[in-house]
Amino acid sequence: MNDLVVLAHRILKPLSSYYAFDEGSNGALSHLERLPLQQGEVPLGIYKNTPENFRDAILVTDLGLHRQQGDGWLFVGYEQIDFIDPPGDKLTADGLSVHLLTHDILWLPVRGGHDRFRDVFEFLRFLERARSLYAIPEAPELTIHT
Repeated sequence: MNDLVVLAHRILKPLSSYYAFDEGSNGALSHLERLPLQQGEVPLGIYKNTPENFRDAILVTDLGLHRQQGDGWLFVGYEQIDFIDPPGDKLTADGLSVHLLTHDILWLPVRGGHDRFRDVFEFLRFLERARSLYAIPEAPELTIHT
């Protein structure tokens, strides 16, 4: 089991709006139309912002996130994330602004939880950890001795 699978299990699985896919349950994804998983990409679970449908759902995989938008899905790999703005007020926070290396900003709605225990804070913790697993280490500065 890789580190990301463990992270998703520990951080996201306890959230009531997150539905984990167990091994062999990929058939549960068959009703998610037009989901272009990459070769070998493993779906880990789905976060449903709207309990009765998949509007604004977020599919969590071992390679990144697929965010449901309109009639399609947008993929963002963990390695594409530059940084994430911390959520606002603890009582009203309902999403994350994810800044990508391309300088684009992705709004990631995470509306579950209540009062001070909003899901957005646990989702942020998961993404920060996932991002660090996929981060490319910075090259050390070159020192020239003369």
